[in-house]
Amino acid sequence: MKILFIVFTLLCPTFFIISETIEFREGQELFYQLATTVLVIASLAFFEREPIRKNKVNIWIGIFGIYSILLFALSGFKLGLSIMFNIFLGILLYFATLALKKEDTKQIFNAMIWVCILNMLYIALQNIRLDFIFMIKGEHGVVEPINKDTMGFMGIKAALGIYMALGAIAIMFFHPWLALALLFPIYLSQSTGAVAGAFSGVLCYFWWMKRKVFKILLPILIVGGIAYVVFVDSPTGMLGTRSPMWKLAMKDAFYGFNLHAGQLQSPYLRNPFTGFGLGAFREGPILYFKEFDTNITLRAIKTPQGLVDVAGNRFKMKDGYLYTPYDKRVDWWDDPHNEFVHLFYDFGLFGVIIIGFILYYLTMRFRNSVKSKELIVITSMLVVIGVTSLTQFPMHLARLGYLMPILLGLFVIHTEDYGENKNKLRQSGQPDRRELHFA
Repeated sequence: MKILFIVFTLLCPTFFIISETIEFREGQELFYQLATTVLVIASLAFFEREPIRKNKVNIWIGIFGIYSILLFALSGFKLGLSIMFNIFLGILLYFATLALKKEDTKQIFNAMIWVCILNMLYIALQNIRLDFIFMIKGEHGVVEPINKDTMGFMGIKAALGIYMALGAIAIMFFHPWLALALLFPIYLSQSTGAVAGAFSGVLCYFWWMKRKVFKILLPILIVGGIAYVVFVDSPTGMLGTRSPMWKLAMKDAFYGFNLHAGQLQSPYLRNPFTGFGLGAFREGPILYFKEFDTNITLRAIKTPQGLVDVAGNRFKMKDGYLYTPYDKRVDWWDDPHNEFVHLFYDFGLFGVIIIGFILYYLTMRFRNSVKSKELIVITSMLVVIGVTSLTQFPMHLARLGYLMPILLGLFVIHTEDYGENKNKLRQSGQPDRRELHFA
């Protein structure tokens, strides 16, 4: 069983399809869907497993899956089919992970480290122009890189930085200081989210394992993080453009922006309780753009006649670029670059509440469980994903999102003593000192 998960963990972020009809991101998603289906079928058909215990985390994960199906139905079965399918497969992957044993955790960490090693080797090849994935034939048959950014197998620099941050935490399980080897590719990502996630994960690890090291690192990482934002990320211009877009999207999700034409979307959506529906930020009736030269964020509404602004004036295409009715070139925000904004926009208040309950019961399990080294590393990785989600979208990239069900499953496995320990403490009347186990 663990061999299947090791192979799956290795292949999901490194698999690619070279095709003129399938984009790299779509190919990654397709592989995630097919590989997850194979893994789940194999785990059910070929291996014996213990019955899955009912617990509150499982219940609320199940509720989230059912709610996702409900949102798809409320859209008139028109919006979010792929999102619903990915969520369904992610839940199946989570329950398949529960069949692993605690001792299998180290092999999953090793697989993640090997993904980082493979990416670093491929980065070296890219730097000497031996990129056989992200290359294209230009004029006179000369092969040129599609994107000159250093990104390994990941396709996006930020995704590389986030995976390296997760890999750094995995390395810390075996030798904390070897994680420094991944600082350079994290730095190259030019992503505040990746850097903040890495720093937060490291601090979480040392808070539970070596409190003295945490106190030394805290001011150093705070100063280093601020310097990175000011001197590396901020000059790219991306950081300051996101908050206006978040504000506009949250305003539309909360007030249910008036589309002026009811047929553009199901009447059961576009309200703060259900949001705009699965995948609505990318494929819904409202799209968000920023002006190329001013970075001003604005809306565009889909109509049968094309994109129009809030006054009904049509957008225009010129030379392959989109322009406002007033001849301002715009770039499309295909993602809000914030998973929490995305959650509220697509799933509404009900979705936020469901995820809130999942996080609450995960916290309770952690609080009342023995803080083993494996559990601390898994928790630190979840912290990395949570922090990077503030400025990136790891859950909407198959090469990163596939890890969440596995990490959640491992977390639940390592907190199975939750109920037993809680009852023993109540019966004995002794204070809970387990959180100081490694302090």
